[in-house]
Parts: sequence; structure tokens; C-alpha cells
Amino acid sequence: AYNYPQVAKMIAIKENNLTFEDCYNISCFSGKKFYFKCLECNKISDKKYTICQIVKHGYSCKYCSDGISIPNKFIQKLLSQLDINYSSEYSPYYFKKSQRVDIFIQSIGLVIEMDGNYGNHTIEYDYWRDFLNIKYGGYKTIRIDLTDDNRYRKDLFNYLKEQILNSELSKLFDLSNVNWEYIWEQSQKSKCIECWKLWNSGIHNVTEISRILNISRPTVITYLKRGTECGKCEYYITRRK
Repeated sequence: AYNYPQVAKMIAIKENNLTFEDCYNISCFSGKKFYFKCLECNKISDKKYTICQIVKHGYSCKYCSDGISIPNKFIQKLLSQLDINYSSEYSPYYFKKSQRVDIFIQSIGLVIEMDGNYGNHTIEYDYWRDFLNIKYGGYKTIRIDLTDDNRYRKDLFNYLKEQILNSELSKLFDLSNVNWEYIWEQSQKSKCIECWKLWNSGIHNVTEISRILNISRPTVITYLKRGTECGKCEYYITRRK
């Protein structure tokens, strides 16, 4: 609670049989596991985590987190600021059904991939996808290298900014007047929560919300169902458009 007060607020007091004062005596690196409460929707986690896990990687709520990585939201917010139309999680016809590219800009035939570590695939696999993009779609691929795990964890904002500025994107687009701090701030927000807010503002049209947030209709419906479940919005199938 002294060093990470925001994380301390997330420790579910009742579910862990604690008082908040107890949090001042818990070490971040104690290895003990706790239930956590989401500060956005107040839902309690269904399993326990160490405080170290939350401090290092943040807390991903299964109800209101959008499942989109910060690098992907960062590039999306950048393109929106540049007023460039794009599709996220796009699947070209020549890909397998479950395969997607991070960003596709149809107007210039460009694919953008935000490359993290290679834990579940290989660099050869990425090269093969790039080959398919150019052969069957005529699409050029620009990859933003984010494979330095140390910088990713310790200085993600500057790492993202530098890697984008050092990429071919800086040759294609004018990045001289970009408000990087605003993009970073916006990339911390959950599209799931933004979806609830749009619905509550009176936009009861799934297709319109999909267009505003640049996500698919099924994803919007999933987010709205979660919001209804935790009392953050009232979405009804019969009202869906």
C-alpha cells in the first residue's frame, strides 16, 4: 500500500479475509496470492494472483478488459489521430480462418504488424505470412519490432514511440505533429468500457458502435453482454440493430 497504492486498492478485502490496513504489511514480492477486485466494474477475480504479477503486467479483468494489447491500441490510436482509415484484426481471404493481421490499410495496400516475443510462433512463420500478403494480396507488410522484453516491460511508451519513428511508417506518414502522450493515454483505455459508455449515451446501434470503435459487431455484442452482466449497461437482444 505504500509503494503501489493503486494495486493495494484492488486487493479484494472481504474475499481475502483482510482489512485494508493489512495491505501496508504485505510485500510486493512475498509470493502470496490474493483475489483482486476490478476498479472499473467491481467484479472479483475468479482466481488468485501474486501482487508482483499485477505490478509487472497489470490486471486483466475478464469482464471489462478488451483483450487488445497496448501496442495494438497504440498503433490504432496513432492512425486515428492521423485520420487514416484502417481495419484491425483483418483476415485476408488467403489466410486460414483463425489467422489475422494487426492492421490493414486498404487505401494503400499496407499491413502493419506489432511484433512482440516469439513465444507461440516463429520469425519464419511471420516471413511466410508476409510472402502470402505480397503474393496474393499485393500488400506490403511493415513490422514494428517489440521483441526487447526488457524495454517492453520497463519503458513501453518510449519503446513504442521510438520503434514506430524508426520504422518505414515515418516515411509514409507525417509523424512530426503527433501527440504521443495523448495516444499513450488513450491506449490505456478499454474498448469494452468505451462500448458500454457509447451504449449508455444513447447509441443503441451495434453497427454504429462497431464503426466508432473499429471493432467487429460480434465483439461489440460480447462487450455489451458483459456490461449487462456486471450492471454497467442494459443491453437486450431484442433491441439489437
